[in-house]
Amino acid sequence: MIPFPVQDGSIHFDRTTGTVVGSDEGITAARIPETIEGVRVAAIGDRAFAGRPLLHTVTLPPTLTDIGRFAFADCGQLQTLTLPAAPEQLGEGVFAGSGLRQIDLPARLRHLPAAAFARTPLERISLPHGLLEIGADAFSQAEQLTEVSLPATLLVIGSSAFSGCTALHTLTLPPSLVSIGSFAFADSGLASLTLPPSLTFARADAFAHEGRAMQLTFRGSERRWMELIGRKGKLLETPLWEGFLNGVFAYSQNTRPSHRAELTFTDEDYAPPPPESGVTAVPLPGGSLYFERATATVVGCDRQVEEVVVPAEIDGIPVRVIGTRAFAAEEAVWQKGGERAVRRIVLPRSVTVIGREAFVHCRRLREAVLPEGLQTVGRRAFFGCTALQELSLPASVTSVGSGAFWIEETPLKLLVYGGSQERWEAIERQAAGLLPVDKACGTPRTDPPSPLHNALELRFEGRAAANRSSLLDRLTDRVLHTKDEDIMYFE
Repeated sequence: MIPFPVQDGSIHFDRTTGTVVGSDEGITAARIPETIEGVRVAAIGDRAFAGRPLLHTVTLPPTLTDIGRFAFADCGQLQTLTLPAAPEQLGEGVFAGSGLRQIDLPARLRHLPAAAFARTPLERISLPHGLLEIGADAFSQAEQLTEVSLPATLLVIGSSAFSGCTALHTLTLPPSLVSIGSFAFADSGLASLTLPPSLTFARADAFAHEGRAMQLTFRGSERRWMELIGRKGKLLETPLWEGFLNGVFAYSQNTRPSHRAELTFTDEDYAPPPPESGVTAVPLPGGSLYFERATATVVGCDRQVEEVVVPAEIDGIPVRVIGTRAFAAEEAVWQKGGERAVRRIVLPRSVTVIGREAFVHCRRLREAVLPEGLQTVGRRAFFGCTALQELSLPASVTSVGSGAFWIEETPLKLLVYGGSQERWEAIERQAAGLLPVDKACGTPRTDPPSPLHNALELRFEGRAAANRSSLLDRLTDRVLHTKDEDIMYFE
């Protein structure tokens, strides 16, 4: 671990991973260079600057590609932070509880993580074109937020994303939007909101207000609205029916009935995401899968979809990547709405990468079929998938991120790797070298003996090419091929 001097202290740099892993408590400002002792600075680790009470200014280098979970959380004096253009992902709670009032986000950002700006004095923000998802609690309790510009590419607004934003009085939802999560605008300053006809999923409690009615206009029919929120309120998790009106069930976060939302309809037809979003919606039983054409990446899936067979090609483009948090369910600490429904996922042979936290906390996921040809499984990809009993990993995999298969409550009974034990140990050593650290002294976290998993049994097939997984063999008998051979549906 290398100490690097900054104002009133030092930051701590791991030269083996190119990561800033910690900082002294008394630092007041940090200008991080592109290299430290000749090593490129590539990442800011989890909690690297969290809770630094005097830190007010940070400048990050253009070499940076990743900023970890809660990296700048609870830095109450932090008001100036310069972000480079390169990062494609930010960690959960990255700026939560900080003093930021204004910030320019990276142009390549696709997912704004959960609780990114929760409890901040942020006043205004323009989200970059290309952003697909606003995570749960992203702006929760940002009570000074008055202005938000949403891009034409936005698909998902997560649970409680703008809850408690009492100064937010106007918001324009883009025509690309397909999903609104539970309590998304609860107890905000919004008195009215127009919902686009592109919606395919909405939580009725997203518009809960206490003390006043919210005026909603849905650019669609009443029949379609009832389909979105679930017939007979099946998506609602409260017995308080007094607030039900025209499909809107409004109640406050302390479960007391609140004023009813007033809803009007314009009877417009369903409109898919516009071409400028760069995203194709692929119909599945129960919802849609979302594919970003420019990057050949699956970027999301409707929360209510239970079975997903990803086609090998979409719009003539081979599907190469399952994107960061594409199927993620939020952790319980942030989640105020229903769980993700996905129970089974089958990936085609064209997929080579499963991104970071792609299936994190999918607690109903029972089967995941991974193809030969898969090369990379990202950090925490299947973390917290408590219903998953066994998993077969093909021999083609050469890189696995830390905690990829770690399930604390009910660990995997069996993890099968198609390659040799020696090759697997090399993958584990690589993952161990990328583990985050918590403290300025660089002390590693208390992690399991394997940084990848806590499976009860680990088995090796020991050949250069893995056999078809037992899951795939069992699944084949239940799959029907349509005339389009790349699309499969379950019986």
